[in-house]
Amino acid sequence: MASERTEAAVQHDLQGLRALLQKEDIVAEDPSMLALFHNAYYLASMDATVLIYGESGVGKDRLAKFIHANSPRRNASFLHINCSALPQKLFESELFGYEAGTFTGGLHAGKRGLLEAANGGTLFLDEIGEMHPANQVKLLDFLQNKQIIKLGGVVRKDVDVRIISATNRDLREAVRAGTFREDFYYRLCVVTLEIPPLRKRPRDVAAFAARFAATGPGEIPELTPDAIAYLQEQEWPGNLRELQNLLERVCIFEPGGQITRAVLERNHLASPVSARNQETELRPEAPLSLREAVDRYKRAYILEAIQNTATLEDAARRLDITLDLLNREKRRLGIYKRWHR
Repeated sequence: MASERTEAAVQHDLQGLRALLQKEDIVAEDPSMLALFHNAYYLASMDATVLIYGESGVGKDRLAKFIHANSPRRNASFLHINCSALPQKLFESELFGYEAGTFTGGLHAGKRGLLEAANGGTLFLDEIGEMHPANQVKLLDFLQNKQIIKLGGVVRKDVDVRIISATNRDLREAVRAGTFREDFYYRLCVVTLEIPPLRKRPRDVAAFAARFAATGPGEIPELTPDAIAYLQEQEWPGNLRELQNLLERVCIFEPGGQITRAVLERNHLASPVSARNQETELRPEAPLSLREAVDRYKRAYILEAIQNTATLEDAARRLDITLDLLNREKRRLGIYKRWHR
């Protein structure tokens, strides 16, 4: 009788979790992901520092937002900073702020740092494994004391911020290699959550594919059973971003009412990543002019850059062009920034 009540309680919790995920527009059909979000929901009510592990593109930022949205801090700020994109010399001034007159070119009145701006809320440090050791020391001091000193200042100020960090690196190996401080590591990993890669979540592959196809331009295409099977067979080294890119490419290049295995195979092999890694040529079924072929490749190449960077400015830098030129090319090629991470 007790076991029956336990099973009933589990099912009740599962129904409540599914309703919450649907409300927050989160796709999680695979049992591993349901268990992960169940644990994340439980941790949200606490104030422990959380370290999220997962390959690039699995949705670490989405999990961090879920924790914040279901925590007592939900009505305060959630700030996201990419540690790999922040130059080492700007780290201290960006996170801790600076006093007026600290350096030439700074704001006349000084600047509030991200830690102070997130006071009462959550600061998400993405790609924490890329942080320079010197900056690790500075952040470690904050984690231990919950106080900041602005650059150029002498007064300590209490700041109440929850830190959630994420990485796709093995930080234990980085500690052994001497590139990541051991004391900093143990401050970050009070609680760890690991997001499984997409290739280990077959139910999520089907659910995400249907979601991405439905948000494409024009009529909602149908994914045939053999198309779903093809998607579930892939390794997805780029995880959700790679799946998003493929479905977007299909919706742009081959709009229609049905997505088959053949359509997916043709467009998957034609991606810039596959073309570089496998030296696969782009061979359309119908002959194209040189300009059409170049534009088709350029469209796919720009899409890849947009989907794998945090902002259009980052995408422009990755492509080594100006932001104005990127925007002109987007308009000319009919590219829309829909499924950004």
